[in-house]
Amino acid sequence: MKKGLFVLLFLLSVVSIAQNDGWNISTTNNKNYTGIVVANGRIGLLPSEKPFQVEQIILNNVFDKESPLGVSKILLGMNFGNLEVEIDGEKISEANILNWKQTLNMKEASFTTSFTFKDKAVVSYTLYALRNVPYAGYIDVKIDAKKAISAKVTGKIVTPDEYQNPMSTFRVLQDLETTMPILQTVAKSRLGRHSVGTSATFIWHDINSSRIDQRPELIHNKVSEYDNRLSFEKEIKKGTSLDFAWTAAECSTQDFFDPQSESERFVIFNLLTPKADLLKQHKDLWTTLWEGDIEIEGDLQSQQDVRLALYHLYSFARGDSDLSISPMGLSSQGYNGHIFWDTELWMFPPLLVLNQDIARSLVNYRSDRLHVAKKKALNFGFKGAMFPWESDDTGEEATPAWALTGTFEHHITADVAIAFWNYYSVT
Repeated sequence: MKKGLFVLLFLLSVVSIAQNDGWNISTTNNKNYTGIVVANGRIGLLPSEKPFQVEQIILNNVFDKESPLGVSKILLGMNFGNLEVEIDGEKISEANILNWKQTLNMKEASFTTSFTFKDKAVVSYTLYALRNVPYAGYIDVKIDAKKAISAKVTGKIVTPDEYQNPMSTFRVLQDLETTMPILQTVAKSRLGRHSVGTSATFIWHDINSSRIDQRPELIHNKVSEYDNRLSFEKEIKKGTSLDFAWTAAECSTQDFFDPQSESERFVIFNLLTPKADLLKQHKDLWTTLWEGDIEIEGDLQSQQDVRLALYHLYSFARGDSDLSISPMGLSSQGYNGHIFWDTELWMFPPLLVLNQDIARSLVNYRSDRLHVAKKKALNFGFKGAMFPWESDDTGEEATPAWALTGTFEHHITADVAIAFWNYYSVT
């Protein structure tokens, strides 16, 4: 009896450890909800508590003026992260689901939502900002049928109202027998500084999605130039599942001369790369990032807190980008997406110790704009360099003129200098 009880307690402890290993943060309560962003240093996708919804998408280092007389502000991307799923003609919503749960897997940088729809289906979907395809997102969906059901799935590209002259299309590209269905929207940013192109498509894991005779019929519905939709329908037998993905890429003239075509190429890459290979590349890159980890024994909450902080730093930056991190990272347009002194004083030190590739990007961001800082110093009667209190892609002062810090605050220059000295000393 004692031996059996010991074995039972051991098994329960193993299960508990598996569920609370310091890598996963879960919730079953969506009151006072704040999503945890999924990002890869180029784009950030903010999840919602609503099923199959993404609150917003942020494009790193892509700016336009907030108003004709305002300063620069980071762009909201076109939202390609929203799906509509209907089962037997009824749209899945907060009102008709049970057992809602969301889990952030920090180790693999994936965000999973699961729930049951009435007595008909168990649904889960996982959101990725692909580290290996940094301008792309990937939503992997699984619908397990508890009885025979009919499913209709709609993928959308929704363009924020602030964009100008959107053009929404659906085309099927073809190379020999390979066909590539592409939903696409191209538009100008709010005041026309950038062109943004977003492309998207469906992938079905149990067939060759590039073969027109294998995939479901695709129906295009352009509700407006700001609301572009693509849908398919599928019968699912009891005890079987529908496994598919919705993938999209978003590019701008900040990084590409032809963002429309580049977004197509990234989506085609995802379409024609097997899921296992595509996600393995993403996970392997995160495994490398987590070589810079902090392990805390005996205090699960502290372990999760520290890893969540590192997860955000690693999500908001890349070692190959020469970009920096704003106060809100890629989670929102807070602080206009500008770079402040907080980066050098608070974010840079742990990166310098744990991930020198990203730390190098942060100092490169400043050195690439050193000539602009020298001009600012000259213009204010100083020698040397004078870095902006708020910096955007140009490296010029981006603080609103009414905020006196942009004109009179100097310690930002010392903060940058300290970061450079520490980088030199450590590396």
